[in-house]
Amino acid sequence: MPRSTNVSPSKVHPIPSPHPRYAIRIPLLHLSLLHLPNHHLTRGIARTAAPKWQSPEEKRAARLEREELSRLRKKKIKANQKKPKAEILKQKRKWRIVVGDMVVVRDGLERGKTGRVIKLLKNDEAVIVENVNIRRQERLDEATLDTIETHDPAPISYSNVSHVDPKTGMPTRVRFGFLADGSKVRVSVRSGEIIPYPPREAPDTREFEGDTPSDNVLKRTYVESE
Repeated sequence: MPRSTNVSPSKVHPIPSPHPRYAIRIPLLHLSLLHLPNHHLTRGIARTAAPKWQSPEEKRAARLEREELSRLRKKKIKANQKKPKAEILKQKRKWRIVVGDMVVVRDGLERGKTGRVIKLLKNDEAVIVENVNIRRQERLDEATLDTIETHDPAPISYSNVSHVDPKTGMPTRVRFGFLADGSKVRVSVRSGEIIPYPPREAPDTREFEGDTPSDNVLKRTYVESE
């Protein structure tokens, strides 16, 4: 007759406890757990056992240790984080080129081409030169909602253009100088010639139907009371 495998739950087997004060026993039905390493059993038993009594000094030391570990952990995390790069402020460039100047392209595919400056893009440090660096663009006509193909000059970096020397016709650098009367002028470094400022275009002063006539504006209508 085969031997019965049923074991009475009343029979228990002692297990060494990390806390000798508390007796820990498990039924023989749980002996299948004994194939696990000893530290696994002791750790599991310690979690279910009664907490260890600590004196106020021990509790304070444990709390300080936890706070120190937390502080070191936060310090390490903060050190590993990428620091944001400091924003480099661009120094304001003293622009010696104005609208209407004749300039020559010094670098790039348009090198050697000459044209008149029609617009300054100071925020982008670029200029737009007439008939230079032409780019094809597609735009939407607001009236017909059709796509229109245009060819307009694209911006060129300010550092890639130079003034045209009025004497030699070659690209030249420019410096500021002063005349005898104290007026400030631009002087070519290559030849020493003065590069005059282009004449400014007068603003559009056309009169429209809703404008007030200039005679009415200049007419004196206020009368002081006696």
